[in-house]
Amino acid sequence: MSEKENLVRVYTGTDFLASLLKVELEDSGINVFVRSDKDAGLHSGFASSGFAQVLVDANELEKATSITKAFEEKMK
Repeated sequence: MSEKENLVRVYTGTDFLASLLKVELEDSGINVFVRSDKDAGLHSGFASSGFAQVLVDANELEKATSITKAFEEKMK
């Protein structure tokens, strides 16, 4: 993604679930950016909570939200 200022968060969860959702969103043609505190923790020498945020371009928010809701229902 080239313009990170247009990104909006559609999901916050474990690194594992965030990576699963990323695949589903990408399979639907949505560009995805995952921001994980795990990576930040490794670089700074601290432990992380293991949570990540899934972000998409604001123009794809409606479609991404629908896919995310379906994903969350499957994961219950």
